[in-house]
Amino acid sequence: MWSDKKCINYIVNILLFAVAINLFHYGQFFLPVICLILFIDNHFQFRVSNLKSFILLCFFSISFFLFSYRMGFYSVMGFCLPMAYYIGSNLKENSEENMKKLLYLLAFGMAAHLVLNLFLEFYYWHDDLSYMFNKPSHYDFWLRGKVRTTVMSTNYLLILSCVYYLFRFERNRVLKWIGFMLFALSSVYCVALGRRTTFLILLLSLFFACTYDLLFITKKISRKHLIRSFVAVLMVAVSFYFDLFHINEEIRQVSLIQRFIHKGLFTERFTILKESLPLFFKYFWGGQQISNETGYLIHDLWGDIYDYAGIIPFLCVLSYSFMVLTNICKTNVKKEKSAFHLLIFDWFISCSLIFFLEPVMTGSSIYLICYIIIAACLDFRKKSIEIV
Repeated sequence: MWSDKKCINYIVNILLFAVAINLFHYGQFFLPVICLILFIDNHFQFRVSNLKSFILLCFFSISFFLFSYRMGFYSVMGFCLPMAYYIGSNLKENSEENMKKLLYLLAFGMAAHLVLNLFLEFYYWHDDLSYMFNKPSHYDFWLRGKVRTTVMSTNYLLILSCVYYLFRFERNRVLKWIGFMLFALSSVYCVALGRRTTFLILLLSLFFACTYDLLFITKKISRKHLIRSFVAVLMVAVSFYFDLFHINEEIRQVSLIQRFIHKGLFTERFTILKESLPLFFKYFWGGQQISNETGYLIHDLWGDIYDYAGIIPFLCVLSYSFMVLTNICKTNVKKEKSAFHLLIFDWFISCSLIFFLEPVMTGSSIYLICYIIIAACLDFRKKSIEIV
């Protein structure tokens, strides 16, 4: 994937997996090591997919640090983004197969973090599993301390964006079963976390992937798939209607279901954004003055960056977001669609939605790093730029 030398490939992949699983919560610190390895392996030639994107991310990291250095450790997180872009630009062969392997590597790593957390909680509360699905706080495997459920749930997004492709098109049975186990176990943990957002995104992901498949790839529904779908829906409906094994009562006790029952799809995020928007014209230079005045953190990528570091980093990351969107459009504008195009389309839809709902820059930087690594590979149809 990365080099003609197998040892380099193994080392870089292991380090990237460590980033994705956020090993000991030091995932970001592996990035400069990976960059150095790739730089040396490329004979000290500096290579990026798109120089404009890389410069924009560098400008973002510098401006983010300058305007938020007083805010603590998170001010240096901006420097991880150009490093992530550099890593994603340096696949040895920017092929669809390598791109898919990289996506799996990061998705499996992030899902493995959730599975480790699930095992930890099962170890402590295996005598009362119902409590595990209803307790207000959850714990991290690496820290052995409490974690924010909104932050932890972002680890689920990469695996859910791959799930349709994995089970529909993936030919490698080992990868298929590894993906199935990680998806199933991480889904259980996300139910315990009680996050409605992740499961709404899962439903949207499956809907978009299925629609894309029917419109551009399969273009028809076989009778066998219709019968299987009908039987599955019928079994679920019968189980709920007759309350088999008291399934209704058990499900209603889960905190996730309670949130849907009492709050539906309502979220306070839009109320917070509505109160914060007028203050954007009052505080141009960050410092969390907006959130201090409203009393609430802004729950989206761009607003959070604006609140933290002001208008310059905000414009940088907004511009980069449009660049990624443009690359996705160019990738899917081809007349001949493939399963790989479906995978990329589903990844973009699923993983970009969370930017409107969570402050991933300051709340889940590992997720944003993995996103940019993948986005950097989307220039695979362009010739990379080398600077000697």
